[in-house]
Amino acid sequence: MSKIINLTIILFLTIILFVSCNEDELNKESIFRTDIKELDSTSYTFKFDKFLMENFRIPYNIQFRYKMQDIGTDMDYDLIPATLSKAKQMAVLVKYLWFDVYSDVVGEKFLKENGIRIIHLIGSPAKNLYYGTETVGLAEAGIKISLLAVNRLNVNRIYNQPYFQTMHHEFMHVLHQKKLYPSEFNYFSSSFYTPDKWQDYASKPEKIAEAWRLGFVTGYAMKSVSEDFVETIAKYIVTNDTDWANMLKEAEKPHDDLLPEIGADIIRKKLEVCKGYLRDSWSINLEEIRSEVLRRQSFVNETFVNSLFEEYDID
Repeated sequence: MSKIINLTIILFLTIILFVSCNEDELNKESIFRTDIKELDSTSYTFKFDKFLMENFRIPYNIQFRYKMQDIGTDMDYDLIPATLSKAKQMAVLVKYLWFDVYSDVVGEKFLKENGIRIIHLIGSPAKNLYYGTETVGLAEAGIKISLLAVNRLNVNRIYNQPYFQTMHHEFMHVLHQKKLYPSEFNYFSSSFYTPDKWQDYASKPEKIAEAWRLGFVTGYAMKSVSEDFVETIAKYIVTNDTDWANMLKEAEKPHDDLLPEIGADIIRKKLEVCKGYLRDSWSINLEEIRSEVLRRQSFVNETFVNSLFEEYDID
């Protein structure tokens, strides 16, 4: 009997080892097709599809979905697809302002190991008519990022648009879903998170300034601790020194004695925790990421984007 039990255990362990090895081998392969021959060379989108294959799917194992998929959207909202022209602009800017930045500063391996697997473009925002707010980005389970309101993209006004702050915001969600941020961050503003009323602080300039004085970089950061964490990082990455200083200057003003310290100091403390988290957990220097993003943002306009189209032969 003991021999039978031992043989059974050995057989069981052998099966586990075999399956595990096969899973490891399978995991080395892309979950999406990466053979350019699979693309339809007669399609009017062939050049764009080839660009997406060569710059997202092959190097990073990412499927870039520019044709909106109903199954991949929230059916509670009336949404429309992104136009092809806006999808092309967004794709080259996602590469230039996001993937190329992390590849240059942190290394391509980082994105291969920790990047998302699906980018989904949606033409319109998800509007919450009750609160008067809009959703322009979503991160799902650490593998998918949806970028909404793509049809509003104005490449001549990148600095004043939310898309690329949204990209960094959602990507930071992906990272902290893998490695939790320090618990210290939970206590800076624990009394002022308002899941049901943050919209009040996000809609009007005077209310946004009030959020700053409470220690938040945006009104949306007041929704929850996790949103506060990623908003602090994303806002810092895309905001130049002048505008960041102006925000802190406004945040220096007292807020009706509700806080034992001024909002500007709270924002600074939050930022230091964020920097430490990225450094210690991911070996990312936030200042280097920000510097490179701001440098690249300064070049972006319609002429520059058209030059990218020519470089990648997608027009």
